[in-house]
Amino acid sequence: SIDEYSPSVVQVISVAPPKASSFIKGQSARSIPAVFEQSLPWADVVETGGFGKIAWYSKDVMPWPNGHIECIAIGSNHALNTKYKAMREVMEYIKIGGEDIEKARNVGGLELNKIVAIVQKYIPAHTSEAIIASLDPKLSVINYKNLDIDKAGLKQIMDYAVDGGILYENIDIDAFADERFDR
Repeated sequence: SIDEYSPSVVQVISVAPPKASSFIKGQSARSIPAVFEQSLPWADVVETGGFGKIAWYSKDVMPWPNGHIECIAIGSNHALNTKYKAMREVMEYIKIGGEDIEKARNVGGLELNKIVAIVQKYIPAHTSEAIIASLDPKLSVINYKNLDIDKAGLKQIMDYAVDGGILYENIDIDAFADERFDR
């Protein structure tokens, strides 16, 4: 149940990603079963820390030909209308950063260590072991190869959200998927 006042076998609660590892540890110390669904490397922090196991990856239940569907960058209508060039520059640098990450994950060594250092600068709770594990090219759970708009992928996620009751009805993907930022 998502509603905390509804009786249910499983209760869904919101836990901020940085607190997920502590939540799992705390529940385990009380012998209370707990799981979380979050992006990597939070799950790898739990697994490489030895206090939990990754049960499945969303790429395994939501397969997609262009790789894993996950992140969305959002800009306000005001910013899109008044600061388009700046927004375009930000989007381009996100794609350049993705290319750098893809190169580093495949080369490894010093290149990968540079990416690890950048991530840890902004998110110190991500251990280097967890970051490296989540970027393992053989595992391929995080993908920065296709960062242009993927309307069919967005539709797949929307359909799941409608089926699961997270969204009450379909939304107009064309109304918010701005393809001007595609390469």
